[in-house]
Amino acid sequence: MLIYVLIFILFLLAVLGERIILFFRNEKRVWKLYKKSRHQIIYAEKFKGIWKRIEINAKIDYGTFVPCFKDEDEWKDYPDWAQNRDLIIERVTKKFPPKKVKSGGTNP
Repeated sequence: MLIYVLIFILFLLAVLGERIILFFRNEKRVWKLYKKSRHQIIYAEKFKGIWKRIEINAKIDYGTFVPCFKDEDEWKDYPDWAQNRDLIIERVTKKFPPKKVKSGGTNP
């Protein structure tokens, strides 16, 4: 019974350690990116200690999580701080790269 309690405590410490690492990593940089669901990505930037965020649609394509960006006209609906479209798209596709498909349209 004691071994199960020790394993549970180690599990809790591992989860807590991961949360602490993520907290300090996000405090160091001024942007973060994560999946909210299989249909949404959250992109956030920090301004004067406050995180501001936008939601980006996504889909599952060929078994891969793929972001679906708005076109340039629709992008203007986002707040002013999120108007650097190229930078945001670069960051999102770096974390969630599209899957390479063979040249016949078939998946490997």
